[in-house]
Amino acid sequence: ILHLWVGDTVTPTLRLLLGLGGWSIVFGPFQSVAIFLNGANLIRQQVVMAIVFAVSNLGLSIVLTYAWRDVSGVIYGTLLTFIPTVILPVVIFLPKILRKMAADAASGATAPEQAFDDIREIDNAPADSATTI
Repeated sequence: ILHLWVGDTVTPTLRLLLGLGGWSIVFGPFQSVAIFLNGANLIRQQVVMAIVFAVSNLGLSIVLTYAWRDVSGVIYGTLLTFIPTVILPVVIFLPKILRKMAADAASGATAPEQAFDDIREIDNAPADSATTI
């Protein structure tokens, strides 16, 4: 497919293609988890994970690219840092998040109501002046 798209101008190595395939397998399905975390209003946690991921990814990608003398070091650096800095924390804390959401739902509080309460507190607006979407 790649040859039909770009012709002979680009010839990726097998290592690069396998790395990109691995990244697609790991990253694609994780997008639904990211959407769930956004909906659960866990933005701060995602920002912390993203910063740790970005810093560690940059370092490892540079090291692997230099060591392998190949651009595939970038994708493998990305893959190898994404798993411990993003996926592992989510796997560890997701059950806790789900239990808390279940407890909140059982007590009658819903996530959208909590989100609007947080917005009202930040804006220091009276509760009756909040606009729903």
